Amino acid sequence: MWYDETSRAAIPKSPAHTEYLMNPTPTHPERTWTLALILGLVLTFLLLSTTKATAASAPLFFPVDPLPEDNLITNPWFRNPENPRKASLVGWTDLDGIWGTSRKDGNPTPDNEEGTGARFAQGSNPDGGNNGIPHGGVDGYIFTIVAADASQTGLRFQTHWVSANIEAADVTIYAGNSENGPWNKVWSPLEVTPEMDAHFVWQHTGMLEFQLERGYPFYRIEFHARYSPANNWGFKFTGVYFATTAGGAPTSPGDVTPEAVPAPCGRTRHP
Repeated sequence: MWYDETSRAAIPKSPAHTEYLMNPTPTHPERTWTLALILGLVLTFLLLSTTKATAASAPLFFPVDPLPEDNLITNPWFRNPENPRKASLVGWTDLDGIWGTSRKDGNPTPDNEEGTGARFAQGSNPDGGNNGIPHGGVDGYIFTIVAADASQTGLRFQTHWVSANIEAADVTIYAGNSENGPWNKVWSPLEVTPEMDAHFVWQHTGMLEFQLERGYPFYRIEFHARYSPANNWGFKFTGVYFATTAGGAPTSPGDVTPEAVPAPCGRTRHP
């Protein structure tokens, strides 16, 4: 109650006045929620902007060390020589046309370019697409031929590789007196069995070395893979290094008689 100052008579208070006396600062729940919503949106925008800026400045690639400069392989990272941002099998021979390429940020790369590599997997095809015919249970071969100093007897090799549901994968080094063969099998630096399956995790061989009794003027570095027809995943590799050195005592018991390499799947292979 409050009183008229002249009559001192009690005058009833209005509900609005009572509310004012109880809470001098007017409240508007709908405005409070609106302000809270606007504030939340602003904070979300600032958080997302910061996250995007951080992601843009962070490396998205899988960086690895560059290969030694004495590498004899001309296209070790499977890049297009005219555009390093495109993958390519240039310099490699895939007679069956079933190997493809891969370009993604999860592949190893020695620089700021997105990683590229050779891929034999479900849907792989030479143009780099993923719409090819699956070749599960088929042996896929791809190789490159390099010229070398025949006076050098030491061999060095390394590569990055990854597999999933692989049945077999290996690397074989052949040697010959001509770029057209015949070829001797002189070294198998990598053999992947199902028990060694990488399960989508990139592996690195490290630097491997082998000593021959004699050197050769030409070498063929050949990759082979076969993946399960039931699962259709496969095998990828990149960062291939091969070189010869002065060498030392031979690792092998001796040289072998040159002979033609057996052709896979009944086909005759040519360099």
